[in-house]
Amino acid sequence: MAERFDVIVIGGGPAGSLCAALLRRYTPAMRVALVERDRFPRYHIGESFVLEVNRILQDAGVLEKVEAADFLRKCGATYVWGTDRRPWPFLFSESTGQRPHFAGIQDYTFHVERADFDALLLDHARDLGVEVYQPAAVREVLFDGERAAGIRLERDGETLQLDGRFIVDASGRAGILAHRIGNRIFDSLIRNLAVYGYWRNAEIDPEYNVGWNPAAISVISAPEGWVWYIPIRPGVISVGYVMPAETFRQRPRNVDLETYYRNQLQSVPEVAKWLRDGELIHQVHAPSRVMVERDFNYLHSRLWGPGYVLIGDAAGFLDPLFTFGVFMAATGAQLAAYAIGTLLDERAVGATEELVLGGYEQHIRTYYGAFAAMLYVFYRFNGDRSEYWRAARDLIQRESLPANITDREAFMALVFGFGVNTYVFHEATQHFGQVSMRRIFDMGNAEDAPIAWSDPGEFGGKDLDDESRPVLARTPVISETVIPIQGTGRMIPMRRLEFSTGDTAHFPRHVYAPDWLSEIVCKLDGSRTVRELTSVLAPGQVWFGAKKLERRDVLRRTLRMLYSLGAVETR
Repeated sequence: MAERFDVIVIGGGPAGSLCAALLRRYTPAMRVALVERDRFPRYHIGESFVLEVNRILQDAGVLEKVEAADFLRKCGATYVWGTDRRPWPFLFSESTGQRPHFAGIQDYTFHVERADFDALLLDHARDLGVEVYQPAAVREVLFDGERAAGIRLERDGETLQLDGRFIVDASGRAGILAHRIGNRIFDSLIRNLAVYGYWRNAEIDPEYNVGWNPAAISVISAPEGWVWYIPIRPGVISVGYVMPAETFRQRPRNVDLETYYRNQLQSVPEVAKWLRDGELIHQVHAPSRVMVERDFNYLHSRLWGPGYVLIGDAAGFLDPLFTFGVFMAATGAQLAAYAIGTLLDERAVGATEELVLGGYEQHIRTYYGAFAAMLYVFYRFNGDRSEYWRAARDLIQRESLPANITDREAFMALVFGFGVNTYVFHEATQHFGQVSMRRIFDMGNAEDAPIAWSDPGEFGGKDLDDESRPVLARTPVISETVIPIQGTGRMIPMRRLEFSTGDTAHFPRHVYAPDWLSEIVCKLDGSRTVRELTSVLAPGQVWFGAKKLERRDVLRRTLRMLYSLGAVETR
C-alpha cells in the first residue's frame, strides 16, 4: 500500500534538503518525504558560497548550525582578469555596512567541504520532521494523466510506492523527472570543463586571499581559461583549471591527466608561485586525486508542470566563474518551497499552479539570464577592470539598480548574489546608501494589508505638483505573477508592469504593483490631476515598512517615483 505525502522531494543535496526543510518549517503539519540515493557523507564539488546564501540558510533555520560547524569563513573574492594583471579585491564588508538588518551573518559566508555541509542540511531537514529515505533509488516517477502523482523507489531490496500532491526534482544532473518532461537547452557559447584537485601546504597570499580564516577566493585568468583558488579547510586549497571542452579534447594523448593538470597550472604565474611548495593530495571521499567536471551552461526547457517543479541542477547549471552553484540551488529551493506552500494553503484563494509556479519559473530565468550575460562579458573580451564593472552595471541596472551607484558597486551587487534577487532587491541595493526596489506590493490587496515599498525621493527627486496631470510616457505590458515574501513561506499575487525602453539608466523596465495601484497607474491619461486621482481613493491606511501610511500618500509617492524616473510625463 502506498504511503501518502503532501510533497515528495527527490534528492538530498542542498536544493532538496533546503526545500524540504523550508516546507516543514513554515507548515509543520505538512507531510514531506525526501529520497536520497547515496549514503552520506559523499563527495561533491561546489565548495564556495556567495553572500546571499546566508539569507536562505537563515530562512531555513540552519544558519546557526552552519556557523557552529566551524567551516572556513569566506570574506570576499579577488579577480585577476583581462589585460590588467593587478588583483581586484572585493570584500563582503564593503557592501554590508549600510545594509538593513536581517537576523543572520551579513559580512561573511563560508567555504565548505560539501560532504559535511550536505549531511548537515539533510540532518536539519530530518530534525524538522522530513521523512528521509536513504539510501534509496527512485526507479520511476508516477503520473496520473499529465500530473505527477508519486514515485516508485527501491530501498534495501524492497520496492515502495509513495504518492504525493507535489513532486520536487532536486536530483541534480541525473534529472530523474526532468528528463521525462522536457529537454536541457545547452548554451552554445560557454561549453567548459574543469580539471581540478586539492593541495596541502599551498601559499596564501594576503593580497589575493586575505588569510586562512576568513579567506577570499581567487579567480585568475589563464592562457586557455581561468583558475579557481579556494581555501576549503586550514592548510588545504581547492585548485581548478577551467577551459573550453574543445581545448581539453585536443590535449596531448601521451600526457596523463595529472601531468596535464600540473602543466596547465604552471602556465599561470600567480598560481605557479602559490603551489611551488604545495602537495597534491587525495581529498576525503573524492574518487581520485585529479578530477574532471563538465560545467556546460544549461537551463531546462520546462521548470514546472502539473504537480511538479524542478530545482537545483535538475533545473539548470551555470559556469562556476562566480561560484553561484549553491546560491542557485538554495534560491530555487526557497522559491519552490514558498510556491508549494502557497498552493497547499487553503487561505490562498485563487492561487493556481499556472500563476504561482509560473512565477517561480520567471524568477529563476531572471537570475539565470543576468548571471549568464555577465559570464558572456568575461569570456568574450579582454579588457581592463573598468570595462567589466561597467558591463555589470549595464546588466543589472535593468533590474532597478539606482542610477548613481558606481560601476564597481554594481559589479559587487552582481557577483555577491543579490544584484538580481527580485524580492529582497531593495535590501541589496541599500548597501550603497540608496533605496531602490521601485516595486510595490500588498498581501492579497486588502485595504489594510502591508506594503513593501521604496521611497523614490532619491532618484532625481522631481516634485509632482497636485495640479499636474500625469500621463504614461509608455504603455506597460501587464502580466499576473507572484512575489515571495521573505520569512513567510508564501507568495502573494502581483501585477507586473513592464515598460518597453532602452533607457535603463532612468527608470526600471518593470514595476510590481497590487491591483488597486496598478489600475490607477495604467489609466493615467492626463485627464485628471494628482489631487483628483488621490481624492477618489477611499480613506484608509496600509503598512509601509514598520509604519502605516495613508493610501493616498502611497499613490502620491508612486506617481512621484514614476515621474522622477521618466515613466510618467505631465500635461
